[in-house]
Amino acid sequence: MNEGKDWARYQNRSTRLVVKLMRILLIGAGGVGDAIVKIAAGRNFFEKLIVSDYDLERAQRSVDWVAQWHPDIPSDKFEAAHIDASDSAKVAELAKKACCDTHSKCRRAEVRAEHLSGCAGRRG
Repeated sequence: MNEGKDWARYQNRSTRLVVKLMRILLIGAGGVGDAIVKIAAGRNFFEKLIVSDYDLERAQRSVDWVAQWHPDIPSDKFEAAHIDASDSAKVAELAKKACCDTHSKCRRAEVRAEHLSGCAGRRG
């Protein structure tokens, strides 16, 4: 079992579930995307969140907000990127470059209790 920084442990009575933290590619830093960034700043279920938008300045504003209001968060946890969401090849390229988790990479988590088994995104 990897004990590195990208693993989180969750206790559930007698069973321990170990889940690898996600790397998220957020496409769109408009109203909804910006709200997602602000909510995510207070959560710890992910390793990295890449905020992408066609307008790089808009994505950077969301990242800068996190740095301003959550100075305790490591500066590399949120990153801004330029993306043209209408170009699926570019979206796939950015997701691969950033090692972001995708549904297609999702595998069954290895857990001891059947009721806790589920899909846990992992970089493979």
